[in-house]
Amino acid sequence: MRKSIAALRGRFIPVLGAVLAALPVGALASTCPASDQAMAETFVRDLYDRATVKVADGAAEENLDAFIRAKVPVGIVSRYALGVHWRRATEAQRAEYEKLFGETVFPGLTEQILRYRAAAYTIVDNRLLQSNDRLVTAIVKGARGGAVKVGWRISVDECTATATDMIVDGVSLMVMKRQEYASVISAHGMGGLLERMRLKSARIRGGTDADRKLSQSEMGQVIEDLLRGAASKLP
Repeated sequence: MRKSIAALRGRFIPVLGAVLAALPVGALASTCPASDQAMAETFVRDLYDRATVKVADGAAEENLDAFIRAKVPVGIVSRYALGVHWRRATEAQRAEYEKLFGETVFPGLTEQILRYRAAAYTIVDNRLLQSNDRLVTAIVKGARGGAVKVGWRISVDECTATATDMIVDGVSLMVMKRQEYASVISAHGMGGLLERMRLKSARIRGGTDADRKLSQSEMGQVIEDLLRGAASKLP
């Protein structure tokens, strides 16, 4: 009996291999409920829906903050923001930096998105960048006619969409973050950057609105001025 089963296996496996090899490219890919394009667009719509939901301010902020923390891969974006300095940092520095990145960047990102809560948005573009990354662009318009273009770099992997960058009027938040961190490390070292991030995190935990915003020292002059200008166009 065992010999018969072994013989069947010996005949079956080569046949199965031939069948699989003959399948069209993509036939073995995981089946997702929607296309990458649709999932990327749904991500952006969900993001703005959470920002504009008609609930108490605190609830809206908590709702959006939880969404961002769940949908933005802190390990990926924080490592990109640190650039070549990631390889030079110790394991302890990397662990603390990643933790502080989430504590200092996500609240500011939530704050900026909530500035657009009274505005209307229209998705105007959804294009493939590379592999499974897409750029979804929306025009956000205020009641008085002001508008700003906001793009989101969305990665779709195993039927899950995550955001890895926010681009406001063509300026990448992560690129500016990377430049700002490089400047601080050049002047003060990795220890100096971590100390600044610790102080920022402590102030945010203290609960002041000013410390939640994207400051010049943390995010860089250009992105701060850009976001202020974009927000000033909206009611």
